[in-house]
Amino acid sequence: MAKRASNSKRSAKSNRSNSTEKQFSAAATPSEVNETDRLPDFVKQHLQQLAQSEENKLTLQPLPDHFRMLGRLPLLPPLGTHSGMVPDEFTSHPLIKGESFYTLPPGLLQSIERHATQVTRENNLWPLEKSLAAVCNDHSHQVGFKQTQPLHFSLLRPSKPFGLTAELARNLGWNELNVAQIGQVNRTLDERSTWINTIARGYAGWLNTNAEFRRERDEVFASGPRVVSLMPDANSESSGDSLPKVAQEFLVRWRLLGMAGIRLPIPMRPMLSGDFPTSILRQLIAAGGVFNLPDIYPIPSRDALRSMLEEAVRDSKPEYLSEWMKITQSNNLTKAPIARFARLLEVQHYWELLFERHEAHVKGEITRLREAIADFLGTTDDSIKKDLQFLRNKLSRSWPKLGSN
Repeated sequence: MAKRASNSKRSAKSNRSNSTEKQFSAAATPSEVNETDRLPDFVKQHLQQLAQSEENKLTLQPLPDHFRMLGRLPLLPPLGTHSGMVPDEFTSHPLIKGESFYTLPPGLLQSIERHATQVTRENNLWPLEKSLAAVCNDHSHQVGFKQTQPLHFSLLRPSKPFGLTAELARNLGWNELNVAQIGQVNRTLDERSTWINTIARGYAGWLNTNAEFRRERDEVFASGPRVVSLMPDANSESSGDSLPKVAQEFLVRWRLLGMAGIRLPIPMRPMLSGDFPTSILRQLIAAGGVFNLPDIYPIPSRDALRSMLEEAVRDSKPEYLSEWMKITQSNNLTKAPIARFARLLEVQHYWELLFERHEAHVKGEITRLREAIADFLGTTDDSIKKDLQFLRNKLSRSWPKLGSN
């Protein structure tokens, strides 16, 4: 977690103290959102702290008593993150009132309308799909709703290029950067964020095909009241107390920061600098270890540092993660499975939602539906066909509801 200034910590405490009133500082004006839409989360969080003001408030509707948000309350997303609420005409719809409602990206819906028109004909749910998809925009951050509140997950779509401008650099206090240096910052952060995003997306996709993970996930979400999200409060030293033990153990065991509803796991990310609350120490140790290179030591050579980290991180491999560990180990020069699992994250998510909500309309449109998804993802129909067969082999021959037609 990036290092926060003392005024940021005070602001976080203030937000938590007002949680009973469900009031949180709003993200920004529309113009500010447009400027920062392509920035990484840690920069958005920094800008959000700078932009906070008492007069900029938003009241969120509380969840019903029979629903529970495990961990932190659904705070507004960082500055620059698209966030929208359910339109009034749909707030009473059974699908919205039920539990987490995941939307489909507008681009995918448009592709379906081009390739698989039968899915949309005489489909009473299609107007709802299109309206709510538009609220969530490109799905790079918001992917649906928890009741009527935004549901955020930043890994469904590939990461966007870093978009630091001279004006944003000045807002961040980086006044010494010239045009060439800003370009270099963009290239460097693009490379790093793409690497992290691809691996996190791949791991999330792998988890969703893992039968053991899915069984444990279902058990956690079935415990107690209807759980619609699972997210510890990373700002709190006592955040571990906000989750039941079974949920804490589930997150630690599977190297997760949380769950965006039941379908989308949020993997841990590398923490290369800054402070972190002691409450996540157990999770850090279990997920690879805690390393400290004092600043009085020179940085080892690339090969030496890589070897040291590989030996430390891979010293004890949990059997239930062995398949993923083999994919990511340093001597595996072909990391293609990571990219495939990243794509599978989307393919599985979209396919399950389409069959869950539109089964009667997609039964005779399987081939055209594959073509629509392939067109949206920029790949081939054959790749999607192989992805779907892979998912059936991993999950069930009847996945998601039909056979292997």
